[in-house]
Amino acid sequence: MLFRYGTETATILQTVTRSLLFGIVHLAAGVPVAAALALSIPGLVFAVVYRAAYRSPVVPVPVSAGQIDWETYTAMPKVGDRLAWLTAQMEQRDANGRAPTNWDTMQNAARDRATDVAAAVHTVSNWCGLGLLFVILTLT
Repeated sequence: MLFRYGTETATILQTVTRSLLFGIVHLAAGVPVAAALALSIPGLVFAVVYRAAYRSPVVPVPVSAGQIDWETYTAMPKVGDRLAWLTAQMEQRDANGRAPTNWDTMQNAARDRATDVAAAVHTVSNWCGLGLLFVILTLT
């Protein structure tokens, strides 16, 4: 979470800087400098995964899946257009007595989901690295 928070709005330079820091932090664990810098590449991959998971469209809670015109929704190429359309749909629902959506709660939920996805990718990456190391050590 330390290196991912704020990635959703970070510039490319900020993302690359955080990825380098991700690699450098591994020095504290006794990783050699070259390997620590090499870990910046997976750090960049984790940042891209986080950003993609954060920006993936999620239907807000006040609107059930059955109430969405999915053809209209999927025809919109930009996430921003989809969110604006969903907002309009929810405002119509609010006029019918439903509770308004708390966007801060939705943003935090998106961050949590993105963090979970990036952490899962990180975990799989670590296990693959350990498995590869085990195979190499076994063969030598």
